Amino acid sequence: MNFRKIRRSSSQIEAGSINRRLIVIGSVFLFLIGILALRLWILQVIQGEVLRRRSENNRIETKPVPGIRGKILDRNGLLLARNRAAFHLALIPRSIPDLENSLSRLKEQTGLDPVRAMAEIRRGNPFKPIIVQRNLSREAVAQVMEHRWELPGVLIQINPQREYPYNAIAAQMMGYLGKISKSQLKKEKDYRHGDMIGKQGIERDFEETLRGSRGRRWVEVDAFGREIKLLGERPAKPGKNLVLTLDLELQQIAESLMADRPGVLIAIDPRNGEILALASNPRFDPNVLTNGLSVELWNSLRQNPLRILQDRATRGQYPPGSVFKIVMAAAGLEENLIQPTDTFSCPGNFKFRDRTYRCWQARGHGHVDLHRALVESCDVFFYELGLKLGISRIAQYASAFGLGKPTGIVKQGEKVGIVPSPGWKKKVLGQPWYPGETVSVSIGQGYSLVTPIQIAVLTAAVANGGTLFRPTLVRRIEQSDGTVLETFAPEITGQLPVSPKNLKLIRNALRGVVHEPRGTGFRARLPGIKVAGKTGTAQVVRLKARKDSKEQQTKPRFLRDHAWFIAFAPFDEPSIAVVVLAEHAGQGGSRYAPLAKAFIAHHLKIIDPQPQARIKVSSSSPRLHHAPHNE
Repeated sequence: MNFRKIRRSSSQIEAGSINRRLIVIGSVFLFLIGILALRLWILQVIQGEVLRRRSENNRIETKPVPGIRGKILDRNGLLLARNRAAFHLALIPRSIPDLENSLSRLKEQTGLDPVRAMAEIRRGNPFKPIIVQRNLSREAVAQVMEHRWELPGVLIQINPQREYPYNAIAAQMMGYLGKISKSQLKKEKDYRHGDMIGKQGIERDFEETLRGSRGRRWVEVDAFGREIKLLGERPAKPGKNLVLTLDLELQQIAESLMADRPGVLIAIDPRNGEILALASNPRFDPNVLTNGLSVELWNSLRQNPLRILQDRATRGQYPPGSVFKIVMAAAGLEENLIQPTDTFSCPGNFKFRDRTYRCWQARGHGHVDLHRALVESCDVFFYELGLKLGISRIAQYASAFGLGKPTGIVKQGEKVGIVPSPGWKKKVLGQPWYPGETVSVSIGQGYSLVTPIQIAVLTAAVANGGTLFRPTLVRRIEQSDGTVLETFAPEITGQLPVSPKNLKLIRNALRGVVHEPRGTGFRARLPGIKVAGKTGTAQVVRLKARKDSKEQQTKPRFLRDHAWFIAFAPFDEPSIAVVVLAEHAGQGGSRYAPLAKAFIAHHLKIIDPQPQARIKVSSSSPRLHHAPHNE
C-alpha cells in the first residue's frame, strides 16, 4: 500500500472542502453585502424624500395658532366682548420623563391641580401640547420660565382669551365660552380637544361668525419639545365683529332697576323689533366660566334653585296673568261677542257650576264695560267673556298674537310656552277639556304659559298698530376693520288679527290703565308723556281668592305669585315698549310699574320730579289716594 498516495489524496480532499467552504462563505457575504447595498439604495433613492421629511418632523413642529375671536359691540360701538393675551400652561406628556414629579413641582410654582391636569392629559394627545392650566399670573409664568430647563415637556403658551369688560352685564344674552365637549368634537369640524366654543347666547348662536380661522407656526424644537427657533408662520384670521341692537347705557339701567329681584326687564323698539335692553336676573359673570372653573363650582351653578344660568327672557315660562286680557278683549271684539258699551256686573266673584271664581277686588267693580274692565283689570268681566268665546277661539287668537310659538330671537333653546286647547290637553295629558278650565284661561291662568320675550313682541305689536316683528339682537356683521358685511333689516312675522278700530279701543284702555283715576298702573305716570300699560298677577299654584301682599310675603318663595307690568310710550308715537316680570314677587304688577316708568324716563331723557325713592318697590310703598289693589 502506498501511504504517500493516500496522504496526498487526503490532503487534496481537505483542500477542496476548505475551498468549497470559502466559496459558500464568500457567496453568503456577497449576498449580504448586496442586500445591504440594495437596502441603502432603497432608503436613499426610493424612500429618501419621505425619510427626509420624517427626520425634519423630528426637529420641526407645526403648532396651531387659534383664530382671534370677533368682538361684540353695542349699537353705539361700545365693547361688550373682546380678547386679551393670556398665558396658559401646557404639557407634552411623552416629553416628560417623570410626569408625577413635574406635576408636583408645577403645583408649587403655579398652584396647578394635579388631578384636573391628569384628567386633561388622559383626554389629549400625548405627543401634542395639552393645556392643563389657563390664565397664569405673571408671577407663575416667571416661576415656570425660571426653571424651564429643569422641566422638559412644559411649555407656556400665549393665546387670546375672551374677556367681558362689563362682567355680568347682559350675561345671559351674551353667553360665554367653554372648552369643547366630546359630543361637540364629534359633530364639529376643525375643532380640537381644548378649543373654546360658544356655550350660550350670542356666543353660541354666532359661533361660526365670531370664531375666525386657525393659523400655523413652524418652529424648531429640541428633544424635549421646547421651542428653539421660529421657521415660518401663517397668521390666523380674526373672526367677524357683531354690532348688537343693545344700548349699553339702557342695559345698565335695566339691570340696576331689577337689582337683586329674580325676573326680567325687556325693552324693545316697537317700530322695528330691535331689543334695546334685556336684563335677566339673577346674573353670572361670564369671565368666571370662560376662565375655567372647578367641577364643584360648575355643579353649584347648575343646581342653584334660582337657575342662575337660565335666560329667563327666552326660556322662562310663566302664566301671563291679566296681561292676557288684551288677547281676550281683541277676540271678543273681533268675534262680535261684546260691544264697547256692553257691561257685566262684578260683585267680586263669579259662580260657575259648583265652583266660585273670585275677582282680585274682593268687593267687586260693579257694572263695568270693556274699557273699565281693562283699566281696572276686572276678572269677572273676562270670566264671562271667556265662556262666550270658548277655549278653541281663545287659543286661535292667542296663537295669532304670537303666543305658543318661538319668536326667533335666538337660534337654539327658545321655549314656546303653552296655548292650551282641547286638542293640546288630549294629546299631552290624555284628558278631555272641562268648561271650568276655560274660566281660568280667560285671565291668563290654568295651563297657559308664555315667555317674557313673547309678551314683549305682543306689547310692541299693540304699540305700533298691529305689526308683529321678529325681535332682533344683532344689527350688523362687520369685518375686523369695520367694513360692513351684512345688515339685518326688520323682519315682519305677522299682523294682529284686530281691526284698527278695535285696536284703538284696546290702546285707549291701556292708556287709561296708567292715567285714569282707578287705573291699576297709575305708578307708571310720567310728566308730560302719555304712557300705556297693563298690570298682571300670575298665580303659581292655582286659581284662588287673592290674598293681600303681607300674606303673600309669608309664603315660601316658590309659592308666591309672579308680577307683570307692560308699557309703551309715548302713546301716540311709541318708540319703546317695556316688559317687567318680577318672579315670585308675591305682589301684583302695579307695584312694579315704577320700574318701567324709570326706564322709560331714561330712554326719553325725561327728568321725573317724583323722588327717586318712589322707584323702590316694597310692601310698604305709599298708595297715594288710590284704592289699594294687588293687580
